[in-house]
Amino acid sequence: MKLRKFLLTAFAVAAFGTACYAQDVNVSINGNIVNFQNQKPVVVEGRTLIPLRGVFDNMGYGIDWNGETKTVTLTKGSDAITINIGESCYYLNGESHAIDVPAQIINGSTMLPLRAISDASGTEVLWDAETKIATIIAPELVDKEPITGVVTTNDQSESDFINSLTAINNEFNTTAIGFMDYFNQINTEGINSEEELQKAITAASDMKSAADTAIGKINALSAPASYQNIKTVSVEYMQLISDMAGAITDLGSGKISVDEYMNKLNTIGTQLALKEVEYQNAMKSLING
Repeated sequence: MKLRKFLLTAFAVAAFGTACYAQDVNVSINGNIVNFQNQKPVVVEGRTLIPLRGVFDNMGYGIDWNGETKTVTLTKGSDAITINIGESCYYLNGESHAIDVPAQIINGSTMLPLRAISDASGTEVLWDAETKIATIIAPELVDKEPITGVVTTNDQSESDFINSLTAINNEFNTTAIGFMDYFNQINTEGINSEEELQKAITAASDMKSAADTAIGKINALSAPASYQNIKTVSVEYMQLISDMAGAITDLGSGKISVDEYMNKLNTIGTQLALKEVEYQNAMKSLING
C-alpha cells in the first residue's frame, strides 16, 4: 500500500475580525497531539495561527530568536527558514514565500499560519472537521515508498498467513491504484458533466466493492499472534478506502450534500494518512524482526 496525495485542504475557520482563541482546535504531528505550553492557536483574519515552538521543535528543527531584528531562524539539515515578525512572507533557503497573515508575537510566542508552516516545512496538513484536529504529517512520512523485504519464518501458519495476505493486497491494489489516480484527477479537474459524474460513481462503486471483498477475505484469515496487528491495520486501511468510495457514491446519489462530502473526505484523509504510517511501521517491524 502506498499513500497517494488525494486532498488539497485549506485550513481555515470563520473570520472574527480580531484575534481570538481557537479553543476547539488541536494540532497533532504524526498523530501525536501537541501540548502548547504558553500560547494556544488563535484565529486572525480567518486564519489559524500556530505557535512555532511546539511544532517545529517536535519536527526536529533548531529554533533561534534574534530579539534585535525580531527574526526567527529555523534550521534542519541543509534547510533554513527565516521569519521576520510583521512581514507577510518567510524565507526558505533565502527564497521569499508570501503568506496571507504576517508572522506575529502573541503573549510572547511567535505565531505563523498553519498553512505557511506546512509549506515551509514540506509537510502535509489535513483537517478533521469532526474532531477539529489539524494533523501535520512530516515530509519523511509523506509518499513513502512501500516497505519491501523478506519475512523469514519457520512456522507454517505464519507463512500461510503472510502469503494469503500478500495475495489479497495484490488483488486489492489492482483496483485501488487506478482508483486513487483517477480520484486525484477529478479532485483537481472537477466533475463537469452528468457523464463524468456517472463515471465517477461507477469507479467509486467498483472501488468500494473491491475494498469490501478484500476486508472480508482478510477477516477470514487466521492470524498468528505476531501478525494480528498487521491484519487489523490492513482491514482498517481498506475500510477507509471503502468509506472514501462510499462518500463519492453518496454524493452522486444525493444522499449527502457537497459540504457533508468534503467534511467526510477531510476526516477520512486525516485517518488514512495516519493509518498509512501505522501500516508501514507494522510491516517494518515484521521484516526487521
